[in-house]
Amino acid sequence: MCARDLSSGITLLMAFCASAPTLADSYSFVKIAGVSGAPAFLSEEVAINNVGAVAFSRTGLNGVQTLYTGRGAALTKIADTAGSNKFISGWDVNRNGVVAYHVDFDYDTVIPGIAATGVFTGNGTTNRLVAKSGGRIFSVGGAAINDKGQVALNTATDPFGGVTTVVTRYPDRLIAVSPDANLTAGDVNNQGVVAFSTFTVEDRMFIGSGGKPTVITETEGTNLLLFQSSPRINESGVVAFNARLDSGGVGIFTANNPGVRTIVDNVSGPFAGLGLGAPAINNRGVVAFEANNFEFQAIYTGVDLIADRVIQTGDPLDGSTVLRLSTGSHGRYLNDAGQLAFWARLADGRLGIYRADPLSLNVAAVPEPSAFGLLIAVSVGLPPIVLHGRRSQRPPGRRPA
Repeated sequence: MCARDLSSGITLLMAFCASAPTLADSYSFVKIAGVSGAPAFLSEEVAINNVGAVAFSRTGLNGVQTLYTGRGAALTKIADTAGSNKFISGWDVNRNGVVAYHVDFDYDTVIPGIAATGVFTGNGTTNRLVAKSGGRIFSVGGAAINDKGQVALNTATDPFGGVTTVVTRYPDRLIAVSPDANLTAGDVNNQGVVAFSTFTVEDRMFIGSGGKPTVITETEGTNLLLFQSSPRINESGVVAFNARLDSGGVGIFTANNPGVRTIVDNVSGPFAGLGLGAPAINNRGVVAFEANNFEFQAIYTGVDLIADRVIQTGDPLDGSTVLRLSTGSHGRYLNDAGQLAFWARLADGRLGIYRADPLSLNVAAVPEPSAFGLLIAVSVGLPPIVLHGRRSQRPPGRRPA
């Protein structure tokens, strides 16, 4: 592959040399932001909305972390850690450019050394506090937002969970509550349906919107050992997730009610032995994922090693060569137009946030939220189910390495 570096914020067109395999769907690459390297750095976490705006964070020479959005030209500053915010993480961005994000504050909870937490939304002009720890709420986690501005999050009453809840704000709904099974919010679609999981010895994954949640998969009685990523849900109610297998290995799966479908695993086949990252799913049913080992990373939109590959280490990019790739840990890097956001370390030492655009890209064809067809049937108004399970000793919101 051959690349031509036009300039920061301008599309980096990738032409394919005659000696390279031909991809079924070629991409151009847009540079969203970059730094020359340490001590400044870019977070590997990225999120993208349906008009191609990418949310990411950059930490400057002064140690201040700043959360931005950008589409390839001027950046919009959302928030930073120059004030009472100590650390920003777990961001999501909706079609209107509103970012939901989680913060650790620069002051502690009632337990010294454990930071107070909160969830905010921001659009570059104003920031709005959604929820924060204090009183009976020991911690607040999660920060998913849909195109209507509804935010999903989870709360806990003590460091090991206590009573945990999954809730939404704007509108305010109690999705689920449990006294003994840590709950973690993963995603919320434009119908207000939240995908979330219990974090116990026997993990379960649910969808719900304020009535009785529906179990869509669980580890008990299956070949799934534990969930390794937060669930991502599309408008059809299909949830994508990463799970470790009882029989060994890791897989990428989708689930709805009923049925679990294996997208790919690393037990056998072309991805055998490779690590698999958090999957992303869009409303066209495309599931993207990262495959990696110690020396190799690649991003795919399917299981064909050639036709479905977006980019991999060793490819030319931005006037250099890709040394490392990452899509983050929340699965928010794919939109309905097929654009993908990613972080890259280049061979010349630079770090960059990039967006891969299909050459057949038509962002204008992506419908507004109200135009999506399938409405999930839910029993709104019923009391939320109280979920029970044998609690894991893992702290809420933390996944094993």
